[in-house]
Amino acid sequence: MEPSARADRQAALARRAPRPEALEKVSEILFGAQSCEYQRRLELLGKRLRAHLRAEIDAIERRFETDIEEIRGRLESEAFEREVGNCELTRRIQGLSHNLGKLLGEVEQKLPGLHDGPRQEMGHCAAPSGAEASTGDIESRPEAPSSVKSGSRAADSCESSESISRSTR
Repeated sequence: MEPSARADRQAALARRAPRPEALEKVSEILFGAQSCEYQRRLELLGKRLRAHLRAEIDAIERRFETDIEEIRGRLESEAFEREVGNCELTRRIQGLSHNLGKLLGEVEQKLPGLHDGPRQEMGHCAAPSGAEASTGDIESRPEAPSSVKSGSRAADSCESSESISRSTR
């Protein structure tokens, strides 16, 4: 074919070719019902997916809340057990201090020449000669544990912890 005939033929085809707006109309006519159905299905699928995700998130939140409550309960129980243990240790320390004071007083009475020796070696934990040790003697020592220094407050705390412990058993 000649070049001019070819150009004429291409021009004729271009005039007959559908415009983009026309293609959209044809597409709408041919596939309109089908695309509406796909749109409806996608919306329904999106709703189901959102509902499923919400249910899963709610289940996870409930599980976390349950776990947090269990952990909180364990922490409270452990704190209570430590408090009871601290109170028992405080009582034992006070008893040992009392016994040590008594023994030191007896040693000082039996050995009159050693009045100052053992007391200086032991520090301030022993009672004055012939007297019993008290929590005040222990409290005056700089290295006394804070639970011992609190004196009667620690004993009060321990008594209330024991009464709670008995009531929970």
